[in-house]
Amino acid sequence: MRNTDIQRIQNEILRDTPNYVEAFLVGDQCYGIPIVHVPPDVGQYKATKVDQLAFDIWLKPNGIYMDSLIDMTKRIKVVDTITSISGEVTKLSNRFTICYSNQHQHSRGMMNRLVKAVTGGCAWYGSLLVFKHGETGELVSVTFDDFKTAMEVMAW
Repeated sequence: MRNTDIQRIQNEILRDTPNYVEAFLVGDQCYGIPIVHVPPDVGQYKATKVDQLAFDIWLKPNGIYMDSLIDMTKRIKVVDTITSISGEVTKLSNRFTICYSNQHQHSRGMMNRLVKAVTGGCAWYGSLLVFKHGETGELVSVTFDDFKTAMEVMAW
């Protein structure tokens, strides 16, 4: 995923889909962490849960022999606490869901330098989407005010 890919996909979503949710995208080959639009999955008018989103448009597997239908539900991590370096656990005011693609599982893949930087050295080969949940668990769009917390959440 490159910066030019992000803008092209964003324009397609804005043009064709009004009921999207916004999430942070940590692209494996990007230089920044943008907020991107994630539309509901096929057959859904509005997504209320992460598995109702078409997040596979952002987290595509990178392989010739991959099936066209991929079960992304096994690539989701829900986080509602942050553990500090000292071991102190802090409950978050909002829950976050991280969807990830392990699209590069070999040494020739591109290490996600952003994940490495914000997590203190985690070697991750792939992209991440970070979603936010409201007080009652519904999906809500992230804002730049959520950025610091979302980056801490990635160090799960």
